[in-house]
Amino acid sequence: AIESAKLSSIILAVPEDDAFARVIEFHFSRVGWTVHVVNDQASAEQLLAKSGAYLTIVDCALEGSEDLIAALKAGKGSSMVPLIALYPEELYEKGIPIATSAIRRIPSECLDPRITSLNYLNNILAKIDAKKAGVPEALMLNTRGFVAECTADNIFIVKNGSLKTPQLLHGALGGITRAAVLELAKGAGMITSEERLAVHDLYNADECFLTGTGAEVIPVIDIDGRKVGDGKPGPKTKMLLAMYRELRTRDGAKVNYDTEPATAR
Repeated sequence: AIESAKLSSIILAVPEDDAFARVIEFHFSRVGWTVHVVNDQASAEQLLAKSGAYLTIVDCALEGSEDLIAALKAGKGSSMVPLIALYPEELYEKGIPIATSAIRRIPSECLDPRITSLNYLNNILAKIDAKKAGVPEALMLNTRGFVAECTADNIFIVKNGSLKTPQLLHGALGGITRAAVLELAKGAGMITSEERLAVHDLYNADECFLTGTGAEVIPVIDIDGRKVGDGKPGPKTKMLLAMYRELRTRDGAKVNYDTEPATAR
């Protein structure tokens, strides 16, 4: 076990004005951690050189992040190396490619995917497939060959104006963003369904997108080298992204960053 004293401070290596970093900083501070926010590779490396007691979180959008991550993986100065890989804004405009992983979703008889736990090995193995394929995300199928979800996101398709997503019983996590998007689509008059989907359905979709807390609503324009629709983010995807961002801004719980850190319990 890692002694708690060795994990009393954290480095957040993030671009300037990173809103997500403020959320992380707030939550770590309220339980008594010392948080160092740095906006460049050199500053992060200077802090790491002073002590090996840091937990380091690196936003992959930070310039020089790849070199910093490589140093951390080599064991230079950090106890743990979790990575925050938020999609840059330009990918919401042009979309992302994904690839089907050979790693299958663990059957619900063995581990119910609706349980939110820290057991991410199944997802991590599939994410490695994505990295090898040179894409940011991997599609995961269940042991029967039907679509479950991606490694960190739920998946949706649009076909003939209707919105479809895999049923939870096929291995998907019931994501909060997933539920919000289904409600938004219904409110916009779209026909929505949760059903059994095959990869063939994804290949022949008019539009495709992923949802998640970090991803929000990210367009998918290529699956396994096959163009989705016209190869550009579709109108329904753009509409739902705009609606979701408006919902998040309007109804999201506001965090008071100026609140004094709470006593750790």
